[in-house]
Amino acid sequence: MDNTTPQPLSEEAPHTDNAVHPETDILAELGINTAVVEPLPWIKSDAAKSLGMGLFYLIFFRLSMLISSGQISVVILTTLISLPMLLLFTVFTARAINTKRSLIISLAG
Repeated sequence: MDNTTPQPLSEEAPHTDNAVHPETDILAELGINTAVVEPLPWIKSDAAKSLGMGLFYLIFFRLSMLISSGQISVVILTTLISLPMLLLFTVFTARAINTKRSLIISLAG
């Protein structure tokens, strides 16, 4: 048995830049991750994401045309894959042109 007496905990935690805010502390106790994840530097802009998603969809479209099966299940599967891709392309494009300058350039073209 150890005869050391427990030391009382200080009332205030030392202030650091990495201190957890009380509202996020409750979320951390529930197991909800509140950390902000920084995007990779090469995919930061929505215009790059839009271009990438558009190219990815075009490649998928060309590859799906090579499938010579006329089964309805293949048609349904490729349709269900292409719909979210088109939605992501639309969202990324809308985010990329939400500034006045880019909207004017888009309308001028």
